[in-house]
This record gives sequence, C-alpha cells and structure tokens, in this order.
Amino acid sequence: EKAKSVAEASISEILRYWDPMRGWDFAELEKSHQVKCRRDEFIRGIARAIGPLVKYYRSTDYQPALELATNLKDIATQGFFGTDGMYDGDRFGHHTHSTTSVLSSLAQLADLTNDATLMGKVKAFYDNGLHDIRNALGWVIESSRSDAIPDRGEVNNSGDILETALILGRWGHTECFGDAELILRSHILPSQLRD
Repeated sequence: EKAKSVAEASISEILRYWDPMRGWDFAELEKSHQVKCRRDEFIRGIARAIGPLVKYYRSTDYQPALELATNLKDIATQGFFGTDGMYDGDRFGHHTHSTTSVLSSLAQLADLTNDATLMGKVKAFYDNGLHDIRNALGWVIESSRSDAIPDRGEVNNSGDILETALILGRWGHTECFGDAELILRSHILPSQLRD
C-alpha cells in the first residue's frame, strides 16, 4: 500500500509540474519542493518513465499512469522515433541506455494498447537506428559521443533490446526471437558468468 501511494503521488506530481506542450515547470517545482532539478533532454529524462508507467498500469489499472505514458509517447514519436527509424545522438542524447530504455518502453506501450502504428515505429528503429549503437550480439556502447571509450558498454542496454525483441517476436516479427536468443546466449549470460 505504501509503494502504491508513493507511485500514485509521484504520477500526480509529474502531471502537475510537467505539460506535454511546455515541458517541466522547473521554477515552480523547485520552489514548491525546495530542490534543485537536473535539466535533462527528453529522451534522457522523463521519456524513460514510459515503460515503468506501462508496467504500473498493467498491474493496477491506474488510469493517470496510462495517460502520462501516452502523452510521453506522443512526444517521443513526433520528435525522435519516427517512421524512418533513424538514430541521431545529438537529437536523442548520447547516453545510449536512455535510447534503448525508451525503445523498449514504446514497445511495451504499443503491446498494451494494441497500437500497430507505434509498433511499426519501434520496428523501424530496431531495424535501422539501433544498429548505429549495437553490435550483432546486442552489445551497446555506453555513449555515442565521438570521444567515448569505444569498448565500454552497458548490459542493461542489451536487456532493453532483448525485451523489445521478444515483444516484436510476439507481434509476428519472428526473426526477432532469434536475435533475442543470440543476445541471451552469446552476450548476457556470458557477461554474467565473467562478472
């Protein structure tokens, strides 16, 4: 009950201080809560909440969670995850886990709402832009900045790709099941054994 109360209060506060057209009202948020807010780009910031909001809605049917996830999806698909499926680090932000996190989040939302158009945008990015930051085994560079350490990755990116692949596979893109198996057997499990 306490976790539910905190989650719903958090969603309420986001809906109070964040607007799809204007973004965050940082001045009011900082004044009301006496905090200093970090100002992140959309994909690196609030867009990452889509997946958790979907998971929360699935388990509780709490309508404001779905409302917020849908508003965030609209911005993500208008400005970032388009029909061309292209990746641009300057636009998305160079922290690749944010991009893979939002990709899997959009797949979860499309699956929940049975939105074929949204799933098409997920698939377009999976087939195109994602290959700018991943290799064949699902390993993803930590940062797409030109001065990033080229052999530093994050396995949580691979988990996002795996989750997206499983959802796409269930939607009829059965080749994605093979990609999921390859990522699991050849990258995620060996990396856990090594760690």
